[in-house]
Amino acid sequence: MPDENTPGHPGWSPDQPPPYGAGPGWSPPGGGRPGPFTPPAPQPGWSPPGAAPGSGAPGQGGHGQGGPGPGGYGPGGHGPGGYGPGGYGPGGHGPAAFGPYGSRPPHLAPRPGIVPLRPLTIGDILDGTIKLIRGNPRATLGLSAAVSGVTQVVLLLLQLLIADRLVPDLDVLSQAGVSVMSSLSLSAQLANLGMGLLESSVAVVLTGILTAVVGRAVLGRAVSAGEAWRLAKPRLPTLFGLAGINLAIVLIWAVVGFGPAVAVSFTTSEVGVVVGVFLLGLLVSAPVAVFFWVKVSLAAPAAVFEQCGVGRALRRSAALVKGDWWRVFGIQLLAVVITILAGMLLMIPFALIGGIVTAATLNGDGGGVGVIASTVILTLGAIVVSTVISPFSAGVVALLYADRRMRAEAFDLVLQTGVSQDLRPAFPGAPDPVDDLWRPTPAH
Repeated sequence: MPDENTPGHPGWSPDQPPPYGAGPGWSPPGGGRPGPFTPPAPQPGWSPPGAAPGSGAPGQGGHGQGGPGPGGYGPGGHGPGGYGPGGYGPGGHGPAAFGPYGSRPPHLAPRPGIVPLRPLTIGDILDGTIKLIRGNPRATLGLSAAVSGVTQVVLLLLQLLIADRLVPDLDVLSQAGVSVMSSLSLSAQLANLGMGLLESSVAVVLTGILTAVVGRAVLGRAVSAGEAWRLAKPRLPTLFGLAGINLAIVLIWAVVGFGPAVAVSFTTSEVGVVVGVFLLGLLVSAPVAVFFWVKVSLAAPAAVFEQCGVGRALRRSAALVKGDWWRVFGIQLLAVVITILAGMLLMIPFALIGGIVTAATLNGDGGGVGVIASTVILTLGAIVVSTVISPFSAGVVALLYADRRMRAEAFDLVLQTGVSQDLRPAFPGAPDPVDDLWRPTPAH
């Protein structure tokens, strides 16, 4: 059956272009005359062979010899040099928008819980910590209040015991005068020293306990105080071991930093010499103590999340901090400054009330009772302060641990996979499979 290219067909024209390579005497089939050949109009963005890349129509980028690149379809499109910074259209579809290969724009990272599942910024960590406390008040503030209450009561009994040994009868302030106040001041200083050492150790344990809450909250799971305690309870021996190491670091720093100054003070009465030795010891010992403190600061979350012993937790903390020590130190230091300022503000009402009670009873027969009452008031204030700031400190450390694993081990992809699979307990009361996501692979 003849088609439109066959001579004689109704749609056939004798004005046919010459075939490729035809000589000058060629004539179309059927005896027609050769027609003028008009090449097709170039498409937008087309560049002739040998022309400069991207020399097509203005504003179209170019798709010729140079290959796809920064120009592209429309402004900032798809022209020479690869799918470059411009990308598809004005918004861009290249490295400027997506970053290195395999990365995800921050606004596209899933956020099932308190933080987005990508490497975290300082703002993410602080915001996630606040959301952790607001979303799990019983598990965070409740556990913190219980631990802080026990700790502060022990310290209160210690302070009262020291005061009772130094001052046989606190009610006779009118006869003892300044000597009683000096004794009480000494007892307060000794109690504060013990409080600092004990609280530094308790903070490690509390961080480990609250880590279980953080692990669930990151994936949008709520957890009760009882369940958090159940998850952390098997790790308590390891957490106490880590607390002992933290205490040892503080003691070694105190001995190295203050020991020489104390020794020199017994051999000379020159205050300048004692102060100089003290400052020298402080300058030498403080950087070393801070360095090791940062190195082991992620050990408590590692012990709970990865269910490992003391040695393994310390090695994991050192490995995660390696290569990013200054950033970890900066975030930890910022958290310390925030907690100190918050603690001072929360303590103001209790300090004012305690001072009023002490001043009101100082010149009467009930002075000793007033001092004890003031001490109790300050202890209550310390419980409130510790209850509020301890979860904040623990949350920052736990989220910093998660951030370091995301950056060093691409752990955010593991968490995203777990979210996409919608892991749920097999039955009510069964272990939550999301807890297993935090355990590292054998390679780590």
